[in-house]
Amino acid sequence: MADQPIEYGQKQTLKDNTFTRTGYTFSGWATSATGPIIYEDKQSVSNLAATGSVITLYAIWEANTYTVKFNADGEAKTLTEEQNFTYDEEQALNANEFNRIGYTFLGWSTSANGVIVYTDEQAVKNLTDQNDVTLYAVWSEEGKPITMPTNDYGKDKAILRGYIDDSVDNIVEYGFYWGTSEPVDQIIVAEFPNITSAPKDYSYNLDGLECYSAYSYRAYVKTSDGAILQGDVISFKTWTLGDVNEDGKIGINDATIIHGYVYGFRTLTESQKKAADVNRDGIIDIYDATYLQRYIAKSSGYPLIDPVIF
Repeated sequence: MADQPIEYGQKQTLKDNTFTRTGYTFSGWATSATGPIIYEDKQSVSNLAATGSVITLYAIWEANTYTVKFNADGEAKTLTEEQNFTYDEEQALNANEFNRIGYTFLGWSTSANGVIVYTDEQAVKNLTDQNDVTLYAVWSEEGKPITMPTNDYGKDKAILRGYIDDSVDNIVEYGFYWGTSEPVDQIIVAEFPNITSAPKDYSYNLDGLECYSAYSYRAYVKTSDGAILQGDVISFKTWTLGDVNEDGKIGINDATIIHGYVYGFRTLTESQKKAADVNRDGIIDIYDATYLQRYIAKSSGYPLIDPVIF
């Protein structure tokens, strides 16, 4: 915000606050960085300081609160209570209380029929910056393995993970299939255990060319009677830092969208928020828009990180 001149002895209205802070609501102005609120937004004031002097007002912020709602995502019985959170404060998710006959609970997704993002009772924070959020239970049908990527992402971080119900025995092989189209039947990794039952879960780290979004993956288990149990097909989606409108190009429109989000005129999806945080400080603000504009203008010292996977 630009400085505001005020004539001594005259009443004048403070400028409307235009600062924003992700996850917080502006509460008022203080005369010190940690002081109490002295002035409200657009308050009428006079004689804040002596003639010819300068006074600095500091924005005071209040962390937003939001509610996490839990959805069974299936014909589950019982209920998991809603849970209140405060932005920037870490808290363990409520223990799952849903019970679905014939299925095993694996964790929570951020969309219906989605992949696991959070485990049961995981410590989390900042699931959203202002609105309520719903988590959906992810289930494994008993006797069926299921694949999922972890919520870690990056060229060297994406992980395939398979889960196997304890009732499955006489296993002679387990691993992962991959492919660019159905059926997903190329073996990316296979284990041949000399045991009668597989471990509860197994994983494989993806990197390099394996992380292209064109590929799909599926966990599988082979038993001694020739049966092949297969999990659901999953795919990774790529996003590019700076490509906020997801059109495959980085341009001035992307910087404009960041401006709109910062000033409350636009909303962003979770993947767009990742792409908009171009300076990687965990906050989407006017500095990201400026950084992107300088990158577009080919100014030195403003690189963008390679595309990542989530």
